[in-house]
Amino acid sequence: MTRARLLTDPDDLARLGLRPGVTEPWEVGRRQEVAEGRSELWHVEAALDDGTAVAVAFCLVGPVGEGSAATLVNLFPTTPDGRRHQRAVPGVVDVADVGTTRCELPFGPHRTSGDLRRLDVEVAPDDGPGLHLVSEALVEPYRPGSTGHVALGDGGEHHFAVQAVARCRVSGTMTVDGRTWDVAGLGYADHQWTDVDLVGSWHHWLWGRFHGERLTAMVFDLVTSDRYGLTQVPLLGVMDGTGAVVVDHRGEVESTVETERDPESGEERPARARYVARDGGRVVELVVERGSPLVELDAHAAAEPGGEQRARYDELGVRPSYGRYRARGALTLTDASGSTTEEGAVVYELNDVGWPASGGRVPRPWPRHPREAS
Repeated sequence: MTRARLLTDPDDLARLGLRPGVTEPWEVGRRQEVAEGRSELWHVEAALDDGTAVAVAFCLVGPVGEGSAATLVNLFPTTPDGRRHQRAVPGVVDVADVGTTRCELPFGPHRTSGDLRRLDVEVAPDDGPGLHLVSEALVEPYRPGSTGHVALGDGGEHHFAVQAVARCRVSGTMTVDGRTWDVAGLGYADHQWTDVDLVGSWHHWLWGRFHGERLTAMVFDLVTSDRYGLTQVPLLGVMDGTGAVVVDHRGEVESTVETERDPESGEERPARARYVARDGGRVVELVVERGSPLVELDAHAAAEPGGEQRARYDELGVRPSYGRYRARGALTLTDASGSTTEEGAVVYELNDVGWPASGGRVPRPWPRHPREAS
């Protein structure tokens, strides 16, 4: 049985060519060669002052002939009146045009450029919703465990990696249904890459970011597939009001779910998720209330019946689904000098990458659909 672990040793940092506490522009450029089973994405999400919410991801998803890569732009805007939209734009790019010294993603009429401190993102509204946003860092870029790398396998032969800016100022324009308007607010940006197929390597994960008045937090609660021992790998970072990373937790994280009784059905339903990290004399507690949906997708149902993707899901016995939610939360830091608690806005996603179609259970912080509790 193979396992997974967060890389935290100085030797790991040196092997990856990283400097402790420093993020350099090349780190947000392409980090791996394009190959079958590998993927890499650049992601920005924002909750804007007028009630608009948006998430956009630029993805490299595999080779297409010699020197080219398949691309996908995923855009999920929610307008202030609560209407949810989705747009997926496939394409092809010359790999040589994808930047390795900084972020340069020329995906046809759609593009992203810059670094984690400032990203300029444009999705042309040529055939659906579009945007032109600039994301500017308000906190220091964060590599969980100092490297941002999770090693998969007994020998660490595969990896999943992430680096993030957990709080950004986001401004620009949105275009939906032919109408363009100015927007501004707060958001999040990250860069993720892996050299192993997501469906084969992960069972599910929760990702979330918390924005308080001064404090900021990011959590990744990753659970691997059976292939890697159904191993939980929690990543938790906290930034203070100056933007500095003050907590980079590298040990176990307690995660629990509190439930409440639905007054109509009489059934118990999840009400809030609670994460507790203990690091010496310091305790970090992050509580996330169940939120309102921004995106809910059943990837299995969306795959064409009789098609290659549906057949693959069925062969693996999985029913992938994805949801993104807007919620409230509270972050508490406790040490020898006392406790500080802040309430704030939370955006989180639940990605059931390899959730069993049979209804098998693995300890997890958050059942998303009623079907998961049946």
